[in-house]
Parts: sequence; C-alpha cells; structure tokens
Amino acid sequence: MTIDNEFKKVFLDGLRYLKNYDFINARKCFLISLNDSNYKDESLTELFQIEIRNGNYKRAREMLDTACDVDAMLLKKLYAKIEHVENNFERSKAYYNEIVDYAKYHNRSRLELGKLYKQTGDYDIARKMFETLCASHSYYFFAFVELIYLHFLEYDFLGAQKVLNEVDVSKLSLKDLQIYRKLSLCIRYFSGQLKSSDNVYSLEDDYMEYRLFDHSDDVLIGYLEKHRNQERKESKGCFFEYLDVKRLLTDVKGLIQDKNPNHVGYMDIYNLKLDSPIGYTEGSITTDLSVATIIGTKDIITMHPVSLSLDFDKEGMSTSKELMIKRAQGRIRK
Repeated sequence: MTIDNEFKKVFLDGLRYLKNYDFINARKCFLISLNDSNYKDESLTELFQIEIRNGNYKRAREMLDTACDVDAMLLKKLYAKIEHVENNFERSKAYYNEIVDYAKYHNRSRLELGKLYKQTGDYDIARKMFETLCASHSYYFFAFVELIYLHFLEYDFLGAQKVLNEVDVSKLSLKDLQIYRKLSLCIRYFSGQLKSSDNVYSLEDDYMEYRLFDHSDDVLIGYLEKHRNQERKESKGCFFEYLDVKRLLTDVKGLIQDKNPNHVGYMDIYNLKLDSPIGYTEGSITTDLSVATIIGTKDIITMHPVSLSLDFDKEGMSTSKELMIKRAQGRIRK
C-alpha cells in the first residue's frame, strides 16, 4: 500500500469511527491524516467539529491557532464558527463577511450571517437573509427552519406554523423530516396544544423530545445524574460522581435569569464559568458548564460540563443589557 493510500484509509477509518460516535478513535485517525496535504483541510475540519460537538471549545480554538498550510478561507470559516459558539458575534460576522463572496462558502456564509443577526436582535435583517435563501435549492430547508426559529423568538407561533406549512415535504431527506416533526411539536408546545398522547418516545428513546412533554425537575435531575458516569470522563465528559446535581440546578436557574443566551436550533445555550470544578471534559477537570433551555425561555432541558477558551465572550454578549433590550424590542413586530 502506498503512503497516499495509507492516509486515505486512515481518514476513511476516522469517518467510520465518527459515524459510530467513537470520538477517541476518530480523533486519533484524523490527527494522522492531518499530516497528508491531500487530507489536511478535511482532517482539520473533522477534528474541529469533534471538539465543538464535545464542548471542548478551548481545544478547538487552540487547534485553529496552530494550524499550518491549510486553506485560508476554510480557516476563516472555522474561526467564524468558534467565535459564534463562544458569544463573540461581531467577530464571527467579520469572518463570514470576508468569505461570503467565495463561491464555495457563499450560501453557507449568508445563512450563518442571518443566524448572527438573529443573535444580535436584528430580526428584520435576519428575516430578509433567510427569505432570500429560501429560493436556494441546497439551503431551502435550512432557511425555512431558521425563519421558524425567528418566529419562536418573536412569540409568533401562528407565523411559525404558516412557514412550516409552506415547506415542501417531498423535498426533505429522512433527517430533515425528523427536524420537521420536532418543529411541529415545538409549535404545538409553545401554543399549548401538545398532548401527552402525542408522545411516541420514551425517556430513553429521545430525551430531548420527551422533555417537551414532561418538563419537571425530577425528569431533568434523573437525566443529569446519569451524566455522573465516570467512564465518560475520557470521551465526552461527565459530572463528578459526588456532585450535588439538585443544588447545581438551583444555582444555575438563578445564574441564567439575567444572561443572554446563544440561540442554537430550538434551544438557547448559556455557557457559564463557575467558581468550583463540576466535572471532566475529556479527562480534564473543568469549572465550565453549558446549559440548554427551550428557545426564548428559561426552561432548562439539560446541562453538561464544557471547556471554554480564554476568548469566551470577549464582547460581553452574555451580560449585555443593551442586547437584552434589543431582543425584547425585536419581539414586537412592526
């Protein structure tokens, strides 16, 4: 087997591990294929996505800071992503504006810019960008979904249903259909029309969807206690086995009340730097916590340890009173 074929095999092995959620072995493979020029860009992208997915934002940023000989536009795209998830929205906008005219990232950048204008309370600008992208074949469904999330933030649930009704279901993939179903459930949840008989999933099958039907603290605490499994500390991370989850939940409910979230899909994400260690992120002890709530609310869905970088929230978006007021004003449709 030639060297080129060896790197190809390792890269493909990494993709297979990733498909099975084996992040440890996937990372090992991509770190090897990163050394081949033919797979450098793809390997960096996959490694970056693994760190973002596992909440290791510190390592994701360090990876970009030390990247060599990779496509400059790709690097800007990845920096735009990390700035977005770490609440530096203006920095992220700047990166996307640098690559938006680059054909390979044109529509994707416009979609991400729309999300960022949604983050900063510029709902009218975001809406125009999403409506324009609805005409794009490849970004048709993504744009419709973002319009629906925007309606959620404006508490316009009839408008969200109207947009959902306009989606051509025949064009959707199986994965898209699952998102479509969840959006339909969310609309009924917000409208107070969700019935327990509508739930086809058990707590074990789909916790995130089940949570729409039962948002009691008992269900949440039971779910969080499962994340004290110390066998996870080298992979995705976990809470300390002795952590008082009930007390943590009580503290977190108070902490997020006056903070701005980062909108991610139908969830709001609050990333917090706490005073005391709470668990592990891939083997390292951390004081950082990510809290997910139902979009536009303070209703907690789940929490898990993460590792934030030193650049987290440099723009002060989490505690910005101006942003909170702007978002509140944006909920009143003109």
